[in-house]
Amino acid sequence: MDRPGASAWDRTYTRPVALVRIAVVVILVLSGLVVFYGLILDRSGQNIAFTVAGLVVVGITMAFVAAWFLRRALTDARWGRSGGALLGALAGGIFAIGAAGSLAAASVFAVLTRLT
Repeated sequence: MDRPGASAWDRTYTRPVALVRIAVVVILVLSGLVVFYGLILDRSGQNIAFTVAGLVVVGITMAFVAAWFLRRALTDARWGRSGGALLGALAGGIFAIGAAGSLAAASVFAVLTRLT
């Protein structure tokens, strides 16, 4: 609380937290590009493998982000910050649905390649 107007309610982020957030965004973007490459650009026999690998990484990363938002929502709810708790729960739910969808799509692609 060394700056004017600071209060105990202000969030402070340490350097490792910021680096992890940047890493999560980079992983999501790169794995999304791998999925795009596997679905659209690749015409070899490895296109399904690229797509499945990218979808699995997207799903696991989104599940991690959903758990992160769950922790934030619970912390905000304990401190009586209903707006932050609701927004954290909403964002976490959206990421959880995205994780479930991408992991389901990866498993469907994997099963289809086994059948053909």
